[in-house]
Amino acid sequence: MGINQYLVLLLVILLTPRVAAETIVTQEPMEPSPWWIIDRFGKNLVLDTTIDASQKQVILTVDTGVWSNLDYLGRYRALHQLSSIVIPYDYSLVLQTKRQITLATYYKQAGRWDILPPGIGALPLRPRR
Repeated sequence: MGINQYLVLLLVILLTPRVAAETIVTQEPMEPSPWWIIDRFGKNLVLDTTIDASQKQVILTVDTGVWSNLDYLGRYRALHQLSSIVIPYDYSLVLQTKRQITLATYYKQAGRWDILPPGIGALPLRPRR
């Protein structure tokens, strides 16, 4: 290799990390993608996602087997984590079965977020067997 080739190689090595850092790494925190949130917190629970812009709601079709195995705290945790998708957009979140039976709704009314049904269809604590 001649001296020119070494200089070119050195320039490429020095400039590449800087260019990559400027194009890939952001300097500000980013809001996670709704799809990442569903995949992360709705793992095995969410089967399908529908966005109804006219009603301002996100409808998540859930696996009823997974939902029914969650106790009150598990259902609340799943609903709360999945609701982070809709809160910034003032959309409501509806969890439903494949047969379109509503299991739970997270919605905003009079400036305050609420859950229907209040008990999320589960006992607060699961009895020991």
